[in-house]
Amino acid sequence: MKRVLLALILSSSITFAQSDAEKQTERVQTMQDLESAMSFMQKGFLYNNEGMIKKGVMDFKDKLRNIDSFVIDVENKGEDRSNRFNPRAYASVETKAIAKLVDGVMDNFKKGDRDESIKYFHKTLDRCLTCHKVVRKW
Repeated sequence: MKRVLLALILSSSITFAQSDAEKQTERVQTMQDLESAMSFMQKGFLYNNEGMIKKGVMDFKDKLRNIDSFVIDVENKGEDRSNRFNPRAYASVETKAIAKLVDGVMDNFKKGDRDESIKYFHKTLDRCLTCHKVVRKW
């Protein structure tokens, strides 16, 4: 009986550990894809290539839709409910704001206003870094 109970506990622990590892792997992959899309946009500026910027924007917005990859569970035990930080709500707001900024990158580039397009690119990058500071405590 003890062996069966021990086996059940061990198997459930392994299952939960694998689930957390899979979430972490997905999170890392999503962040790497977002970084790659930002890099592709930057190369588009260097080559003055609208197609590269458009591809970077499209890839970025595609990966931005998966907000589950951004959310890290935060322990708020013992705190007043009104003061709790909600990473899911924060990620939802930030992804919408960042999506608008990358749209600004593309819109301004199409208009021929390269300087304004680059400003939107930097605002996007700043917003990404701010999220990393707030959610990931970097």
